[in-house]
Amino acid sequence: MKHVRPRSRVADAPRSPRLASPRNAENERLFACVQRGHQQAFETYSQFLALSLVSSVLFPITTALEGALWIAARLAWADGYASGKPDERYSHRLAPHIWTPVIHMALLSLYTAGRFLYGSV
Repeated sequence: MKHVRPRSRVADAPRSPRLASPRNAENERLFACVQRGHQQAFETYSQFLALSLVSSVLFPITTALEGALWIAARLAWADGYASGKPDERYSHRLAPHIWTPVIHMALLSLYTAGRFLYGSV
């Protein structure tokens, strides 16, 4: 029985995700655009969560609304990027606002941190 398990793992091994399109593929540019849009969301997600956590201490409703705007803008931005033309990532009216909630929550987080440091919370 101990020899069956390793063989089954090799036979049923999950395939690793592709991080790049095969060379000379007909959809290489489209694949790269979709992958880049997906990766960019992961690059900013941790900052967004950290800022949301801090700013929601004093501004929970504002943070929730900023989160909803960030999600909607992120989806619109990624949809424009996935079109295969990277210049169209800001073509939707919400797409430029992927940065608005992050900047706004950074300011709210600084204010919240200042209130904590000076003991007025």
